Amino acid sequence: MTRKRCSVYYLFIPRYEPVADMVKYIHKHWAMYSPYIRTGRKLIIFYNITILFLLLEEWKKALVWLESILHFGVTQKRKDIQGAARILQLIFFYELEDWDSLENRINSGQRNLRRNDQLFLFEKTVLDFFRTLG
Repeated sequence: MTRKRCSVYYLFIPRYEPVADMVKYIHKHWAMYSPYIRTGRKLIIFYNITILFLLLEEWKKALVWLESILHFGVTQKRKDIQGAARILQLIFFYELEDWDSLENRINSGQRNLRRNDQLFLFEKTVLDFFRTLG
């Protein structure tokens, strides 16, 4: 089975550890392949790996890949993923019990989502919920 087929296969069954092993390969070879990957696709890869580590409850690893989205730079590609990353980061800081960073990320996330016209009822509700937790 090819590496691509193998990764898709494991994403649809509740065994994520083999995919986590593939992430090591992706990380090791990223510099070589990155110039050939379109911007939107890079963001999708970062997001999928972030979700993988969320499912594995490996918060620090998830945060590393999420930071790749948050610090990607200015682009109009995949604004949905960039907005979702602002919300997802709250889960990681909560799980890591980093209360100061959580409060800062709530405020900066709200500003960013508002500035990019992505602050809707769902996002407001999630932000308010995390304010009550922090």
